[in-house]
Amino acid sequence: MVGARVLQRGAAVFGRWFKPIAAVATVAGVALALYGQRRAIADFDWQVSWVPLAVSVALFAVPPFVQGASFWLILRFLGVRSRLDDALLIWMRSFLLRYAPTGALAFVIRVRERERLGGASRSTILAASGYEQLAALASGAVACVVGFALARSWPPLVAIALSTGVLAVAVAVRPSFLGGVAQRVLARRGIELTTLLRGRLLAVVVAVNAIGWLATGAATRTLIDGLTSEPVPALGWLVGVYAFAWMLGFLVPIFPGGLGLRDGTLAAFLATRFGTGAATGLALALRLANTLGELVAIALTELVYRAWRAARPRAAGGPAEAPSAGLTRRRVSQTLPPRILRAPTAKGDEMENERTLTDDQIETTLGQDESETADVDADDVDTGTDDTDVDADDTDV
Repeated sequence: MVGARVLQRGAAVFGRWFKPIAAVATVAGVALALYGQRRAIADFDWQVSWVPLAVSVALFAVPPFVQGASFWLILRFLGVRSRLDDALLIWMRSFLLRYAPTGALAFVIRVRERERLGGASRSTILAASGYEQLAALASGAVACVVGFALARSWPPLVAIALSTGVLAVAVAVRPSFLGGVAQRVLARRGIELTTLLRGRLLAVVVAVNAIGWLATGAATRTLIDGLTSEPVPALGWLVGVYAFAWMLGFLVPIFPGGLGLRDGTLAAFLATRFGTGAATGLALALRLANTLGELVAIALTELVYRAWRAARPRAAGGPAEAPSAGLTRRRVSQTLPPRILRAPTAKGDEMENERTLTDDQIETTLGQDESETADVDADDVDTGTDDTDVDADDTDV
């Protein structure tokens, strides 16, 4: 009992201070990521290679938009009438919070902002987030296998096992297979999933995520081609290697954004083509470009969303008009007592048949009241005169 109260108080304090906590954790995570890339920042040839870096950053900014759109699609498939701009904004903010240690705050902000996500329930938001993570992993597994196959290269056994496991889970969660079992298990834990995502709809989301992997492969090839004079590996091989390294970093949540593990995996694969020293520099440069691309996507979403929200009311409403005399009379009439606003009704009539006086009748009634008030004031004056005469008679006596 005492433990439950402590948890409730802790949850209340956390909810009250969520934004400062999230801001500090995110800044710390980003600072840690940049600190880990200080060698790449110092060694990068900023004077010669800024064009391939800019192109690579722009291409790395595409996958976040694709994943945000995938999250919106999942919400729509689950029956949530969410707006694309709101869903994309919330997803980008949660994507930024994944740099915080463990990445748990990314799910907290989605639950807190569920009213902006079409008023979805907490269970639906968590289900959509789970499907989104599964779709991202499944698309990474597909990109890994297909990339190595297009490059006519055999992937590592770990990559095969990991990709097979992820795809098996994606197939198993169909409602007709193990999805119903998972739904009942979650219901016992207080998470009610009213709608499950059908297998074909999950396949659509996975296919949409594949667009992001094409942009990631193009960004990787562009940056490597700009930083080295050696022959650049095939695009398929780079996509397969990057997807495998990304999956490893994704499945190890203790590293913010896969920091360290993904870079080490990339460096190990690139060392087979460029040597250990050059591969390490390329891996760090890729991490730097990827981080900058994600931050560009987040900042661009915030700016466009704010500009769109500021411009939309003006475009819809137009300039305000000056109030007319009729409106002024109506405002005055709203403050008048009921005896003036309502006309006397015939005996036996219903209350809903009462007729409201028009503006002209209100003005006529007000004029009559003013005339009666003036007559009363005149009588008061006459009375005052009579009193004066009496006082004069008293003086004569």
